[in-house]
Amino acid sequence: MNSIVWGNDQINTYPGEDIYIANGAYAAVNYSDVGNVVNSPSNPGTFSDGGANFNSDPKFVAPENGNFHLRAGSPAIDQALCGSIVFSVTGPSTYRRVAPYFDFDGDRRPEGRPPGGSLFHLGCDCGADEFLRPCLAPIYLLLLLDDD
Repeated sequence: MNSIVWGNDQINTYPGEDIYIANGAYAAVNYSDVGNVVNSPSNPGTFSDGGANFNSDPKFVAPENGNFHLRAGSPAIDQALCGSIVFSVTGPSTYRRVAPYFDFDGDRRPEGRPPGGSLFHLGCDCGADEFLRPCLAPIYLLLLLDDD
């Protein structure tokens, strides 16, 4: 959940694979950027698409140099599940957080209950990084009054 699995074909068993499933393994994935999934032809496993997945270049800053921060315009921005409402038969509904509150740099991820009565709170970013939108610096104006 809320992951990025992209460009993970280092083993090269099957070129272009990002996830290789074999030996009866089971992978359930949702709210994630998932590249190519390959199931072993001789000893397969099971891949379960839980929904809200996509297959797009996540646009990391410089993955070849180990910089896996998201660039502006990344399709992974705001596509992950922060949490959801869990209903109870015996009491009030509660909010269940599923995404970490902080990313791998210590940057805060969105929090709070789903807006507008929705059951799901989307808005966290897929993967380990939470993209931080640039903030504009305050502009100070000096007003000079003419005493004439």
